[in-house]
Amino acid sequence: MLAALGADRADCPIQFQFRRCIYNITNLQAYLLIIAGGYIGTLFAATTAMLVSAKTRNTALAAAVPFLILCTFPFLSRIIPLPGLCTLFPDRLMDIFNMLHDFSLYEIGGTVMDALVIVFPVYFLACVVLQPVVYGVFKRVDVK
Repeated sequence: MLAALGADRADCPIQFQFRRCIYNITNLQAYLLIIAGGYIGTLFAATTAMLVSAKTRNTALAAAVPFLILCTFPFLSRIIPLPGLCTLFPDRLMDIFNMLHDFSLYEIGGTVMDALVIVFPVYFLACVVLQPVVYGVFKRVDVK
Protein backbone atom coordinates (compact mmCIF):
# COMPACT_ATOMS: atom_id res chain seq x y z
CA MET A 1 0.00 0.00 0.00
CA LEU A 2 2.79 2.40 0.83
CA ALA A 3 4.41 1.86 -2.57
CA ALA A 4 1.12 2.24 -4.45
CA LEU A 5 -0.45 5.11 -2.50
CA GLY A 6 2.52 6.90 -1.00
CA ALA A 7 3.08 8.13 2.53
CA ASP A 8 0.00 10.37 2.43
CA ARG A 9 -2.38 7.46 3.09
CA ALA A 10 -5.03 9.42 5.03
CA ASP A 11 -5.74 11.76 2.12
CA CYS A 12 -6.11 8.99 -0.46
CA PRO A 13 -9.62 8.32 -1.74
CA ILE A 14 -11.25 5.33 -0.11
CA GLN A 15 -11.91 3.84 -3.55
CA PHE A 16 -8.27 2.70 -3.56
CA GLN A 17 -9.16 0.38 -0.70
CA PHE A 18 -12.83 -0.32 -1.50
CA ARG A 19 -13.42 -0.35 -5.24
CA ARG A 20 -17.21 -0.40 -4.90
CA CYS A 21 -17.57 2.35 -2.27
CA ILE A 22 -20.19 4.87 -3.36
CA TYR A 23 -18.86 7.72 -1.21
CA ASN A 24 -16.31 10.25 -2.41
CA ILE A 25 -14.38 10.37 0.85
CA THR A 26 -10.79 9.95 1.97
CA ASN A 27 -9.42 7.29 4.28
CA LEU A 28 -9.29 9.81 7.13
CA GLN A 29 -12.96 10.68 6.64
CA ALA A 30 -13.83 6.97 6.59
CA TYR A 31 -11.91 6.52 9.83
CA LEU A 32 -13.86 9.40 11.39
CA LEU A 33 -17.14 7.80 10.21
CA ILE A 34 -16.11 4.55 11.87
CA ILE A 35 -15.38 6.39 15.14
CA ALA A 36 -18.69 8.30 14.97
CA GLY A 37 -20.63 5.10 14.28
CA GLY A 38 -19.03 3.37 17.26
CA TYR A 39 -19.76 6.37 19.48
CA ILE A 40 -23.42 6.57 18.46
CA GLY A 41 -23.82 2.79 18.79
CA THR A 42 -22.28 2.82 22.26
CA LEU A 43 -24.42 5.79 23.28
CA PHE A 44 -27.55 4.00 22.05
CA ALA A 45 -26.65 0.81 23.94
CA ALA A 46 -25.91 2.74 27.14
CA THR A 47 -29.13 4.74 26.85
CA THR A 48 -31.24 1.62 26.42
CA ALA A 49 -29.42 -0.07 29.32
CA MET A 50 -30.11 2.92 31.58
CA LEU A 51 -33.75 3.01 30.53
CA VAL A 52 -34.24 -0.71 31.18
CA SER A 53 -32.40 -0.41 34.51
CA ALA A 54 -34.62 2.44 35.67
CA LYS A 55 -37.86 0.85 34.50
CA THR A 56 -37.25 -2.70 35.76
CA ARG A 57 -34.80 -2.04 38.64
CA ASN A 58 -32.99 -5.18 37.54
CA THR A 59 -29.29 -4.87 36.78
CA ALA A 60 -29.04 -8.28 35.11
CA LEU A 61 -31.75 -7.38 32.62
CA ALA A 62 -30.17 -3.97 32.08
CA ALA A 63 -26.88 -5.65 31.20
CA ALA A 64 -28.56 -8.22 28.95
CA VAL A 65 -30.53 -5.75 26.81
CA PRO A 66 -27.53 -4.04 25.13
CA PHE A 67 -26.01 -7.48 24.58
CA LEU A 68 -29.20 -8.65 22.89
CA ILE A 69 -29.42 -5.49 20.80
CA LEU A 70 -25.80 -5.46 19.62
CA CYS A 71 -24.84 -9.15 19.58
CA THR A 72 -27.92 -11.17 18.65
CA PHE A 73 -29.11 -9.04 15.73
CA PRO A 74 -26.13 -10.07 13.56
CA PHE A 75 -27.14 -13.70 14.05
CA LEU A 76 -30.80 -12.91 13.38
CA SER A 77 -29.84 -11.21 10.13
CA ARG A 78 -28.59 -14.57 8.86
CA ILE A 79 -31.82 -16.34 9.82
CA ILE A 80 -34.51 -13.76 9.08
CA PRO A 81 -35.45 -13.66 5.38
CA LEU A 82 -35.40 -9.84 5.36
CA PRO A 83 -31.74 -8.94 4.78
CA GLY A 84 -32.61 -5.41 3.69
CA LEU A 85 -34.24 -4.69 7.03
CA CYS A 86 -31.39 -6.28 8.95
CA THR A 87 -28.91 -3.72 7.62
CA LEU A 88 -30.79 -1.08 9.62
CA PHE A 89 -30.30 -2.77 13.01
CA PRO A 90 -28.18 -0.89 15.58
CA ASP A 91 -25.34 -3.42 15.41
CA ARG A 92 -24.46 -1.99 11.99
CA LEU A 93 -23.22 1.18 13.70
CA MET A 94 -20.36 -0.88 15.07
CA ASP A 95 -19.61 -2.20 11.59
CA ILE A 96 -19.22 0.94 9.47
CA PHE A 97 -16.04 -0.48 7.92
CA ASN A 98 -18.04 -3.25 6.24
CA MET A 99 -20.93 -0.91 5.44
CA LEU A 100 -18.53 1.15 3.34
CA HIS A 101 -17.44 -1.98 1.50
CA ASP A 102 -20.77 -3.82 1.11
CA PHE A 103 -23.48 -1.22 0.79
CA SER A 104 -27.27 -1.58 0.63
CA LEU A 105 -29.35 0.94 -1.26
CA TYR A 106 -32.84 2.01 -0.20
CA GLU A 107 -35.43 4.14 -1.97
CA ILE A 108 -37.45 6.41 0.29
CA GLY A 109 -39.82 8.86 -1.35
CA GLY A 110 -38.05 8.64 -4.70
CA THR A 111 -34.63 9.31 -3.15
CA VAL A 112 -32.06 6.55 -3.31
CA MET A 113 -29.73 6.39 -0.31
CA ASP A 114 -27.36 4.03 1.42
CA ALA A 115 -28.04 2.41 4.80
CA LEU A 116 -25.26 4.53 6.27
CA VAL A 117 -27.26 7.69 5.56
CA ILE A 118 -30.30 6.17 7.31
CA VAL A 119 -28.64 4.48 10.32
CA PHE A 120 -26.66 7.47 11.60
CA PRO A 121 -29.54 9.96 11.98
CA VAL A 122 -32.10 7.38 13.15
CA TYR A 123 -30.04 6.11 16.09
CA PHE A 124 -28.65 9.54 16.92
CA LEU A 125 -32.20 10.90 17.13
CA ALA A 126 -33.22 7.85 19.18
CA CYS A 127 -30.44 8.67 21.65
CA VAL A 128 -31.44 12.34 21.79
CA VAL A 129 -35.11 11.45 22.36
CA LEU A 130 -34.41 8.72 24.93
CA GLN A 131 -32.00 10.81 27.06
CA PRO A 132 -34.73 13.07 28.55
CA VAL A 133 -36.95 10.02 29.03
CA VAL A 134 -34.18 8.26 30.96
CA TYR A 135 -33.58 11.40 33.02
CA GLY A 136 -37.28 11.66 33.86
CA VAL A 137 -37.52 8.00 34.84
CA PHE A 138 -34.40 8.19 37.02
CA LYS A 139 -35.72 11.37 38.63
CA ARG A 140 -38.92 9.60 39.69
CA VAL A 141 -37.35 6.27 40.67
CA ASP A 142 -35.15 5.80 43.70
CA VAL A 143 -32.21 3.77 42.38
CA LYS A 144 -30.29 1.80 45.02
